[in-house]
Amino acid sequence: MACLGLRRYKAQLQLPSRTWPFVALLTLLFIPVFSEAIQVTQPSVVLASSHGVASFPCEYSPSHNTDEVRVTVLRQTNDQMTEVCATTFTEKNTVGFLDLCH
Repeated sequence: MACLGLRRYKAQLQLPSRTWPFVALLTLLFIPVFSEAIQVTQPSVVLASSHGVASFPCEYSPSHNTDEVRVTVLRQTNDQMTEVCATTFTEKNTVGFLDLCH
């Protein structure tokens, strides 16, 4: 399936309130191995609400056919990086990051 243009997904995380403020780093890995074929736009800092919910947009624009995308959210506190959640979805079945990342 050809992926032309921008794809936009809005991720929402349910985090314990003690984890905010935090820095969310989003890594999109492109499978198979064409890692140079994707460009990612993301916020560098995301703050969670007092209820522990953080929302942020993520856009990517692949230059080749993309069948599968891996999304990983990392939280950085001081010098330590922790994986919050990760999911893989296909272009044909974009289940989501919203449902799988709580």
